[in-house]
Amino acid sequence: MTFYGQLDSINDDFIIGDCGMIYVFVCFECLETKSVLQSY
Repeated sequence: MTFYGQLDSINDDFIIGDCGMIYVFVCFECLETKSVLQSY
């Protein structure tokens, strides 16, 4: 799978998993996706 993008907490307006990050991966051959949540 290839890293495609990430979403992070933006200031205090939008908090993901207590100031975490979501990493998004995609397989361009079969078009499957996977996301991983990492919180601090």
